[in-house]
Amino acid sequence: MAAASGVRLEISPAAAFIDDELSIRILGLKARETVTLHASTEDDHGRSWSSRATFSADSSGRVDVASQEPLSGTYRGVSPMGLFWSMNLESAEEAGRATFVKKNVIANKVTLEVRSAERVVAAAHFERSYLAPGTETRDLQVPGEPATNGMQTVGRLFLPTGAKASDLLPLVVVLSGSGGGFDLDKAALLAHHGFAAFALAYFGTPPLPTWLHHIPLEYFEAAFRWLDAQPEVDA
Repeated sequence: MAAASGVRLEISPAAAFIDDELSIRILGLKARETVTLHASTEDDHGRSWSSRATFSADSSGRVDVASQEPLSGTYRGVSPMGLFWSMNLESAEEAGRATFVKKNVIANKVTLEVRSAERVVAAAHFERSYLAPGTETRDLQVPGEPATNGMQTVGRLFLPTGAKASDLLPLVVVLSGSGGGFDLDKAALLAHHGFAAFALAYFGTPPLPTWLHHIPLEYFEAAFRWLDAQPEVDA
């Protein structure tokens, strides 16, 4: 995106998945001009995360994040994705001990700003995706609590775009960590890479146990039997 100053940001690919390496360049600067790239996003809890890197433009007035080391910032060394893996939580009371919360398949929205002398001279907004268009999903449901008067989803199968019953796709079962619930984001991304990916909850969501305590192993056997019945999956 270009600004009135003539400075512009080039980000490619324009439509990227969360595990794609991006090319980020700043063009239209003065030779040896010092600017700071500021990146920001939010996690699923609505908390703000950000990073920064200060660069000196080359003799042609260009900064290429993939080949230049920042003068200062939240990361050191040459790293094309340094602005992403070095993001910190902006909330002072949680900074240093919090982790980025991501469970759903909604794309991450990122803002990049080029700042010169505390002034924003160029900016860009883009998304980093988890779910590929055309991905098929199927839910494993079990009876819920009597009060819910219905079925509850405890597992979601993601099948790659265009998957057929004759494919016999390799399967990855994605289990959450100590936070419980579903890791839908990871399963969706694995399906983008050609796997049948099954996000299975085993605690932390109704009607399953609230805590990681006394989890019956037979529960997983029942889930595998359900997977065996899916024609695209290599049982």
